[in-house]
Amino acid sequence: MRDLVAINGPWQVITFLNFYMTEYDEKSLPPFTIVFYEINDELKRVCEKILSNYTYADQLLNIEEINSIVKTPFKNLWIGKMFSGESKKIIDSFPELPIILFEEGLHSYVDKERFTLLNVTRKADSVKNKIKTILKFFIKKQKLIKAFPNLILSIHKSRCIKKYYLLPLLNNETSKDIVSSKYVSIILKETQRVFGPNSITFVDRPIVLVIGQYFSSLNLIDPDSELKVYFKILNHYIDIGVDVYWKGHPRSKMFDEKIKECFQEKVKVLENNAIPLEFFLISNPNIELSGISSSVLLYNALLFDGNANQSLYLIKNQLNKKNVWYNDFLKMFSFIENNVQKTNI
Repeated sequence: MRDLVAINGPWQVITFLNFYMTEYDEKSLPPFTIVFYEINDELKRVCEKILSNYTYADQLLNIEEINSIVKTPFKNLWIGKMFSGESKKIIDSFPELPIILFEEGLHSYVDKERFTLLNVTRKADSVKNKIKTILKFFIKKQKLIKAFPNLILSIHKSRCIKKYYLLPLLNNETSKDIVSSKYVSIILKETQRVFGPNSITFVDRPIVLVIGQYFSSLNLIDPDSELKVYFKILNHYIDIGVDVYWKGHPRSKMFDEKIKECFQEKVKVLENNAIPLEFFLISNPNIELSGISSSVLLYNALLFDGNANQSLYLIKNQLNKKNVWYNDFLKMFSFIENNVQKTNI
């Protein structure tokens, strides 16, 4: 019997394949069906290229096609998260399937809040709105669930039989938690045959690659403030005389042109495509990686034995405390602060 796998990005393909090989033994993998969600065409094409290496990935569907397979007798549902509208839709479409939750990034290490009456009424700004929210909780619950995508449903969590992680970062591991990164480097190197090498020419001085995030896309900070932080980091490395590169976040290209325009030849802007940065690091192991907060900083420091540093302090106190993702990001920041070297700028 095949498994059903929900995928929302190229890096999630890599992490899933690593865990799938761990689960079933890499030499006897059963076929699986992929459902893409929360993904644009560019990201999807890269996912398909990665999966083209593996014959057992023999059915690829979009979330819009999910009704065509709801009666298929799958064994398990693999998914990277349970805290978004589309992930909840996929889980609800297969109410009997056991769930295997797998790491999709730093967010996977955050203990998510549940959809409870207390959590949905906590941020109501008046007594009137609190009463409205309470009524919706009992009368129009589905609408309220959509209004709080950051909260997970207890019924979904109860179906989770395993959780796969790349790194041993959890404080309270349970028997359901499995840590494995055994196949990550193998998969990355195999996939290089599809994309080809992505190397840069080394000069007679150190190279630093500054990576962007997408905080302003989540309304955690305004774009101008986020851009100023990147300018400060880039200028720091220019001033100390290293060769500086920039790579924006694949889900947000809003800063690339501005950086190219303002810094010109002082900063080499890499093509902001959907290929995971981890492929680039495999081809260029001697590059220093720098940024604010990103899972790739953590992976470079702990998985790839690379040189990574963070300047999280430049932005941490500027984030919008009323944003629904604020508390989650504070928890993710703690992993970066505790595991990635700080650079004072």
